[in-house]
Amino acid sequence: MKQYESAGLSFGLKYLIENRTMNIWKLCSNIITGMLECLTSWTVSMIEHARTSEEYQQGLDYTTDAWIHLLNQFSSYSEETNNLLIPFTLRVWERWLRSKLGSPDGDRLDLNEADEEIDEIEETDNLRFDVQLTAVGMLSRMCVEQSVQISTQLISTRIK
Repeated sequence: MKQYESAGLSFGLKYLIENRTMNIWKLCSNIITGMLECLTSWTVSMIEHARTSEEYQQGLDYTTDAWIHLLNQFSSYSEETNNLLIPFTLRVWERWLRSKLGSPDGDRLDLNEADEEIDEIEETDNLRFDVQLTAVGMLSRMCVEQSVQISTQLISTRIK
């Protein structure tokens, strides 16, 4: 995938998900696992590339927006549907978390702050990344047992 394709393809995936009702998903139940795998792999790819360009960052915004819509539709449906979502949501949540942690637990790049120019009118991270943060929160709630366990392990490793 080329960097300039990431936002457009992500928007197409978002459009596909947002313009389907639960009734349509029920009719297509045999392809939901494949669609979730595709969305998960694509989101993980956007997370891995987001730090390299604004196009990937925009692509990540679109895919996380798709996750918000999907989780809102599916999570209120049934226990079986929630259980189907857990491995996919966990994979995305864990990859996002690792992208924000420094080594040895993660792969965040530490920029030399002396080289980074700070723009006084630049919006804060919680405004700039509001869609991503909302989606990550929702993803972690879908797999709360696993996400709490992973978070606890990371914290205890860091404080030892």
